Amino acid sequence: EGVPTTLKRSGSDYSATIIAKLLQASKITMWKNVDGIYTADPRKVPDAFPIKSLMYEEAMELAYFGASVLHPSAMQPCIEGAIP
Repeated sequence: EGVPTTLKRSGSDYSATIIAKLLQASKITMWKNVDGIYTADPRKVPDAFPIKSLMYEEAMELAYFGASVLHPSAMQPCIEGAIP
């Protein structure tokens, strides 16, 4: 009790999606230091390209398997609130 903590990896994203769900937002935008979600890490795969659209499940799977631009937990409130 009374011990400070951090939001951990993507904690702010998770908080944002919870708030969006509670406010019944029509959409949520995450500002990142990359231009979207790519087919592979563009630093390692020169031919990687941005994915135009994803289903929730696809985004969660990519996040689970290492797409650091997303955190799987941050997707759950979006799914529950049907927020794109």
